[in-house]
Amino acid sequence: MGRWDKVIDFAALIREEFKKFTCHHPDISISGGIVLTPPKYPIHRSADLAGDAESASKSKRLINGNVKEKDAISFLGKTLSWNDFEVAKALKDDLVQWIENPSEGKTKMNRGLINRLNQIYSTYQKEADLVKKQEKEGKIKIEEVADRIQYNKWRWRLVYSLKRFLNQNENYNNEIENIQKALIDSNIYRGQLSEQPIIEYLDLSVKWAEYQLRTNKKED
Repeated sequence: MGRWDKVIDFAALIREEFKKFTCHHPDISISGGIVLTPPKYPIHRSADLAGDAESASKSKRLINGNVKEKDAISFLGKTLSWNDFEVAKALKDDLVQWIENPSEGKTKMNRGLINRLNQIYSTYQKEADLVKKQEKEGKIKIEEVADRIQYNKWRWRLVYSLKRFLNQNENYNNEIENIQKALIDSNIYRGQLSEQPIIEYLDLSVKWAEYQLRTNKKED
């Protein structure tokens, strides 16, 4: 239990120390679950929810056609490998910095980027759900699902939306292009390769950034 952002940092620290304790043995891993609850929410219920999140982290997940289990963390309704969690955090950190405390020579980024990324993910998720429904109904083959999801119309909507945003924030040209490339092409962000398409957990980075911005504002 603790302040939500400190708990996340602590979880990462536990994992790092555990890796050192096991001499980075590839077959020994640790999983965890983090939930956010209101201050007056019953502690035992919070513990139950955290337990459910931990169980989700230990369950089987399909990544690039391969079944994986454990060595994961669940947060804000998403279960990710620790690797992908770090990718999500890197994008979150950048969004917060650009909006709140940009580097020298940069102006503060318009918060509209948060809304645009939310809309992009929402479009992606709706199309992904439709494709999966068509597969269950036998209208398309299971082998076609991944490609249909990844190459659906959300991609050109992403390009169009980010291009319009860039016209209003020209000094963030490289940053916006890096996000676009990571979402529709490379699945690499800040030099780290994601195990699954980053678009699948874009909502986690965005929600996380929103919580962080809200917390930081209360502290000012």
